[in-house]
Amino acid sequence: MHFCARCTGQVFGAVLIFVLIAVRGGGDPFLLNFWNQLPFAFLPFPAAVDWLTQSMGKRESSNMIRLTSGALLGSAFADTVVLLILQHWIYFLMALLVMVSYAAVLAGIIGFTGTWRRVVTEHFPEMEHSH
Repeated sequence: MHFCARCTGQVFGAVLIFVLIAVRGGGDPFLLNFWNQLPFAFLPFPAAVDWLTQSMGKRESSNMIRLTSGALLGSAFADTVVLLILQHWIYFLMALLVMVSYAAVLAGIIGFTGTWRRVVTEHFPEMEHSH
């Protein structure tokens, strides 16, 4: 069975955040501080850059980079889920906006550069045979 390093990192990052929140207690004001939430907006950036540059064929990533950037990305995802579960709506909506912004920028770049063909071929090979 093949395990994706970036996906494995996401699981590790998410579990770490869930454990830290559980240890601190979900109602802890630590989570509701803007300055404590701000770093989560930047955690997906390394994974986005790593995935994009690799998808564009600019460089080959390593499993250590994928694992590390995936852990940061997973931490941001987990923070967003925790905010949803605890119904901290303002911070949840801000986190969701950050995630959607990353996705929109990446989609725009791969669309503008034509990299989407390479991404589809690499990640969805069965779609290539359906034409």
